[in-house]
Formats: sequence, C-alpha cells, structure tokens
Amino acid sequence: MRWIAALFIVVPLALSFVPGVPTHGYGLMILGLLPLYAWKRPAQRPRLLAYGIALGLGVLAWPDPDWGFLGWFLMLPYLWARERDDGAAWWRTAWFFGFLRAIAGFYWLGNIHFTAWLGVGFLSGIAFAVGFELVLRRATFMPYALRGATGWLLFEWIHSWIGGGFPWRYLAHTQHNYLIVIQIVAVAGVPALSFLMAFSQLAAFQAWQKRRFVPAARVAAAGIALTLLGGVMFFPVLKPRAPSVLLVQSSVPQSLKEAKFELASDVLRELVELTEAGLERYPDVKLIVWPETMFPAPLIADDTRDRYRFHALAKRLAERFGRDAIYGANCFPSYADFERRRGYNAAVHIRANGELAGVYRKQWLVSMGEEFLPRRFFPDAWCDAAMDFLAANVGYPRSSDLRKGDGPVTLDAGEGLRCAMSICFEGMSPALTLESANHGAPDLLLNLVNNGWFQETWEERQMLAIYKFRALENGMPFLTCANGGVSGAIGPSGDVVEVLDEVMKTGVIAVSVPHARSRTLFAMGGRWAVPIGLAAAALAYFLTHLRKRH
Repeated sequence: MRWIAALFIVVPLALSFVPGVPTHGYGLMILGLLPLYAWKRPAQRPRLLAYGIALGLGVLAWPDPDWGFLGWFLMLPYLWARERDDGAAWWRTAWFFGFLRAIAGFYWLGNIHFTAWLGVGFLSGIAFAVGFELVLRRATFMPYALRGATGWLLFEWIHSWIGGGFPWRYLAHTQHNYLIVIQIVAVAGVPALSFLMAFSQLAAFQAWQKRRFVPAARVAAAGIALTLLGGVMFFPVLKPRAPSVLLVQSSVPQSLKEAKFELASDVLRELVELTEAGLERYPDVKLIVWPETMFPAPLIADDTRDRYRFHALAKRLAERFGRDAIYGANCFPSYADFERRRGYNAAVHIRANGELAGVYRKQWLVSMGEEFLPRRFFPDAWCDAAMDFLAANVGYPRSSDLRKGDGPVTLDAGEGLRCAMSICFEGMSPALTLESANHGAPDLLLNLVNNGWFQETWEERQMLAIYKFRALENGMPFLTCANGGVSGAIGPSGDVVEVLDEVMKTGVIAVSVPHARSRTLFAMGGRWAVPIGLAAAALAYFLTHLRKRH
C-alpha cells in the first residue's frame, strides 16, 4: 500500500514539469493517501482519525464552503490527538499536521505549479511545529490556555512570512461573515480575534479534561461576552451614497494573459465593450477601474515619441469614456528596461482629458513570480547574467524579474475618490494597507488584482474574506477589481456593499463608496496591543516562575 501511495505522489510531481499537463487535481488524492503510511500501526489510528476530523473542519470553516461557526472548534480534535502522543517525535507529528492543513487549504496553489503548493505546505508544517507546538510544550511557566493561544499567534505570524508573505487562513478569517464578532479587529487587529478563539478552545479543552469550569474558561467566556457587546454597541450605521465607481471585471486565464501581446486587441475590445455597457447602465459614475495589468500598452518613462502608443490609447479611451480611469498596466523606466522586462507592476490614473495624473508602483512582489529572489543577495550584474541564461535555456519568464515600487501613493480622482492603492496580494498585508491608508488622506482603499492564475477555485473568495479585515482595521471602504473575480466593495464595518461573485466571468458593477469611519484604534496604535500585552504577560509569568524555583 505504501508503494501505491508513493506512486500517486511521485508521478504528479514528475508530470508537473511537463508543459501543458494539469496536475493540481491530484491534491485531494494525495491528501487521502498520505495517512496510509501510518495506518497499519494501530496506535496511530485514533490520532490520524482526529487529524482527519480537524482537517475536515478546517476545509469547511474557510471560504468555500464557509461554515464559519466551525472556526470555534477547529483546534479541539488536534488537541485531543496530541494528548495521546508519546512525545518522542512530537515535532514530526506537528509538522505532518501543519503540512496537511496547508495542502488542504491552499490546493489552488497547484494551479501555479505543483512545487509551489508542496513548498508552502512544507514551510507551513515547520511554522506550525516551531510556532504553536513548541510554545505549547516548552513554555510551561505560563498557564496552558495562555501559552497555547500565544503559540497559535506565533504560528500565524511565522506563516505570514512564507514565500515572502502569505497571511492567509488565520483563525479569525473564519468569522468574516459575523460582523458583530469581527468589530474587535478595529480595536486591536486580527490577532486579537485569533487569540480569543484559540484561547477559548484551549480553555474548553482543559475544562473537559479536568471535568470542571477552570479559571481560563471563565476568562474566555468574559472575553467572548465583551467582544459581542462591543460589536453591538459600536457597529456603525453609515449613510448610502450614489454610485460613483465602475469596476470592470475581466476573465482572461493566465495561460492566455501571458500571451496577451498577441491577444491585446481582443482583450482591449472586450474591456471597452464592458465599460461602455456599464456607463450606459450607470451614467452617473465618476471613476472607471480596470484590473491588474489589463491595459494592453506599456508606459515607458522616456518614450517621448509614444512608440508603444500608451498615451495615444489612453487619450482615445478618455474621449470615449469621458471620465477618470485607473488602469492596471506595466510601467518601465526606459526602452532598455522594456526590452529586458525590468519594469513595474503599476496602476496608472488617466484624467477625463487623457492626461496621465499619477502612477502607483507595486511594492510587495510575489517571490519568483514577480521578483527574482537572488537580486536580494547578489549584484545586479550577476543576476542579469543569470536571468539571460535562464530565459535562453530554461524558458524562465523575464516578467518574473520586476522592480519594487518606492512607497505608497494616493491617486486623486476627485472629491470623495482619493484612492489609496494596492495591487494583488498587497491588499492582504495589514502593514502595507495601513501605510497606504495613512498616506495622502485617502477616502477609500483600492486594490487591482489578477486572479486569472487560479481559475474556479476557493482562492478568490478567501481573498475577498480577508479584505474585510483590511477595511475594518482602517475604518475605510475597500474596493477590489479583479481579472477572474471576485470584484466588489466592502464597507468600513466589514460588510459587503456590492459584489460581482462570478469567478472567471466578465461583468461590471457600479459601487456606491461609503463614507469612512473616524480613525480606528487599530490605526492609532492598537495593532501593538496584543503583542505588547502577550510579551508583558509572558515576562511576568517567567519572572514569577524563576522566583518560585529559587
């Protein structure tokens, strides 16, 4: 049986290097076959069953299927299973669980490449063992529930650094549909809610073990009650506004998008037709938004003769639309950079008269998808030579060697439409989003994204769920315009104002941009409350522990 399982694992991995062979569909098969390695050992069976239940709850709790109430029970099967471990190889079983948890939740990474999916799973297993399990087993000077919840936050923090940045599927994200519950995020951020959920489950498990209502369970109950009470008392009621932004969603798969220079005319025609149909239906909108990198002409800084027709096309579209527009485009400092594809992933603002009003350049690049990682460590001349070799001999795309932007930019499209910009996964980052919200007095957060990589998977809705927390943290509306979906607008209280929930389908929606809330406690420094509080509590317990020993 082990040889059969190994065959089903190794063959898709080998086939993933063959161009044109789809292999990501093997994900659930691998997930089901991996436990067969240990199933023959009777002592392992109860733990494997518990892990399976925990993984099943995890799949159901996040989008999709989005049964968020299960988020309050996710840790219990794992806690039960780990109590039956002999402890000799705890790091191995912890890594195994973290690995399975990741490949179940991030199966859509297989759409990029099989190795990317397995790589994130491997690193996620390390993050789980080093973060959660190590703290829970070794920091015994703290109470059980406190050290476990602290370890869980450490695990989520380490996970956010995987691959240059991967802040996905936190415990708090399961609650995105429960607006009263998630209002705590405006005070102390996502870690506050993740900590409360983890602490509550650890306290409940401890109470079940001891068959009595332990002090930690009382603290957890009080924390939940205060969270619900605060959510009810401070949930904002905002006045609606007239539609002011037109979001145009395209549906170009990444396989075609990479060849878009040949398909530029078809893509442009479809986007123009969608935009004009949207303007005919919603004539009062003031701003048009296209997704990431969907403008077919490159913007080159020293292109005074407009050889690649960026300015001519922008002016022609402005004449047809008669409104300000923000387009996702490629931007290059010079002709030489354009030839080497050493440019920026950018958002450009074109006025209604066709003038270029501003450019935002993406700061957080996807590792090995947009950023050639060796440039962080080696001279540019060496990296240029390496890129030339890889492009000529291996087919490594030059578009994976972009430049980083130099800071936040607010694109001003008029009163009430000052847009703090982000592109792609930047909208997932609390730090980058907060930095953008604090720059240039924006009215809203605007994100352009290309989800054509992932086809019809859960990735798009997972991303939309996480955007709700960025809106809540900053007390500002969050708009996202996507190639492939999902496009929409989220209010400053985390509620979905408008959404085009059609994955890999074209469409337009007119968004009424809500007013921003007053500055949140999170934005004023509340993001440090949880880490400072936990560090102080850990230090106090540690000093008390030393005193007792002496």
